[in-house]
This record gives sequence, C-alpha cells and structure tokens, in this order.
Amino acid sequence: MSPNIKNRDQFLDIAKGLAIILVILGHTFQGLSENFDDLIGFRVIYSFHMPLFIFISGMVFSVTLKKTALEQTQIHSLFTLYLTRIYRSFIRLIIPFSAWTIIGYFLNKRYEEGKIWEFEPLLTFFVKVIRSPDWSLWFLVCVFYCICALSLIEFCCAILRLKFNIKKKYVFEITLILLSIYISSILHGIGIRTGGYGVGFLMSYFIYFTLGYIVAGPIIKSILKKSITYFSILIFICLVPFWHRTSPHHLSLTTPEFIVPYLNNNLFGGFLALLGSLTVMLLVEFFSNRPNWILSKFLARCGVLSLGIYAIHFYFLVYKPPVLGPLIISVLITLIIQKIPILRVVLLGEPSRSKVAVSDTHPIRG
Repeated sequence: MSPNIKNRDQFLDIAKGLAIILVILGHTFQGLSENFDDLIGFRVIYSFHMPLFIFISGMVFSVTLKKTALEQTQIHSLFTLYLTRIYRSFIRLIIPFSAWTIIGYFLNKRYEEGKIWEFEPLLTFFVKVIRSPDWSLWFLVCVFYCICALSLIEFCCAILRLKFNIKKKYVFEITLILLSIYISSILHGIGIRTGGYGVGFLMSYFIYFTLGYIVAGPIIKSILKKSITYFSILIFICLVPFWHRTSPHHLSLTTPEFIVPYLNNNLFGGFLALLGSLTVMLLVEFFSNRPNWILSKFLARCGVLSLGIYAIHFYFLVYKPPVLGPLIISVLITLIIQKIPILRVVLLGEPSRSKVAVSDTHPIRG
C-alpha cells in the first residue's frame, strides 16, 4: 500500500507501531525460557500489551468512520450503515484471519515435526480454530466481535435517540460504557472465555475497545496533557511486579501479605492494563510531536503495516538480533505482499487499489 500519509493521523500510526513492537518483544521473552512467566520483562509487557492494542483499535475504528449513527435520521439508513460496516470489517479481519490460519497450518506442518497437528486434516484443524480462535490470529477475531457488539449497541442507542429525540452525545457514551461492562460480566458469569467461537474475548477486551472508541481524537490528547497522567507511570511501575499471568486475579503468589487485600480482586488486572496503556500513550504523544524524527517515521510505518507484521513475525522470532530481526523481516515481507493485489486483499484485508484514504483505514493496520 502507498497510503497518503498527509491524510492519516500519525498519532494512531505511531501508537500501532509501538503496540506491534511490544507484541514482538513479549513473544521474544516468551521464547527465552520455559519459565517465561517468571521473567519480569514478560510480565511487564503482558500485563497490558493486548488491552493496549484493543484500545488503539477502538480509537482507529472511531476516527475512521465516515458517518455514525448519531448523524442518521432514518432507521433504514441506520440498518444499511451497520450492515455495510460489519461486512467491511469481515473482509478486513476475518478473511485475513482465515487465510493466515491456512498458511500457518502448512508452515507448522512443515517446520514443527512431531507435533500432533502435523497429521491433523486441514478441515479438522480449521474447525478447531473457528471454535477456539486462539489457535490462530485470535486478535483479528476479537476486534471483529468488538466492532459487531459496539455496532449493535450503537444501533439500538440511535433508534432510541430517534424515538425520544435525545441529542446529547454523552448519553450514548455513558450507555456504551455501561453495556460493555454488562456484556463482560455476563460472559464472565456463564464462563465463556477463548472458546465459544471466540465470543468470550468480549469478556476481557470489549471494555478497552469501547474506551478507545470514546476517547479517540482530541480527548485522548487532552488527557495526556494533564500532569496527573504522569503519576500513572509511577503507579504502574509500583504495581506491575505483583502481576502474574496465570495467578488468580493476575496477582502474583509472591505479593507481600499486607498488599494482597487491596489488590486481590477482578479489577487489579484491568486497572494495571489501563495504567500500562496510558504509559505507552505518553510515549506515542512524545514521538507524534516529533514527526520528522527517523524513529517516529519508522514507528508510523510499522503501524501502517501492523497486521502483516502481526501475522508474519511468529515465524522469524529465532532470527537475530532479537525483536529487530523478526520486525525488519516482517516489514519487508508485508511490503512485498502489498505489491500483489490479490494478496493485499486476502492476507492484509486491504483494498486492491494502491492508495487508501483515511476513511478506509483498517482498525488494525491503518
């Protein structure tokens, strides 16, 4: 793709660039030791990196909409808008998810000798992935479900707005937050997690997508300018050593006893994820204010290519130097894919034309 960068929001591109690098860094830590959960680097990154990516996806989804339900005056127009939105999201997310699942099946079959799925039929494996998307690029499915859920809530709110002539936008935003929390609690209550065809991802991540959708644009930049935001860095640094991926409530078993009563609840992991995300957004603000720096441009380019990097980097994690090696290789392969129209559509979910306007940007890669 050769997008017109002048028409893009570099803040969001840099945010996605930093997020995808954190994903690679986290996977690199994961490959360093069988006891990777005890590595402080792994714990720091995994405490927030996927909520951060979901949060950014919500921001991108918000600012790239040509029109929203709040601007529509006819129910028929609303229905058409949401059908179109979900259809386009399916093309841009589920088609690449399916394509990379098939590619991953054959690559893993070839390079992971001895694994049980080497002898598993493709159709059987594909059905298993559909039922539990965490066997593949689950993040794409998660964002698709978030878009569908948010669109449904937005559609219902818009109908109520038309019926009762509600003009205050904050009413929609408050309703959206409350419903996202309610959906998460229901899914938690019935025990749906990564199974259930991936619907369980809404339990963990829909609230982050919703918050990103609401604060996108000037709001997040205004938040980052407040001095209290910097205090979040200190709180994050103090609390993140107590986070552990596999422990109940993500609270490490080595946490001092006098702290446990204050942190041992379902809010600890989510609170820490928001603090970590806010910390990274401060870095995003720093680089976006220096758009001519080479590093800023590189981060923005990684953000534009983030879907391809996400899908490809797994196969090159052993390459040196760590993180940078798989990142550069993934960038180069993604650039090659972009030059081939059919691969652009199938593997990256991008339109086959060479230029993409800001309104057509992808919730993941932009």
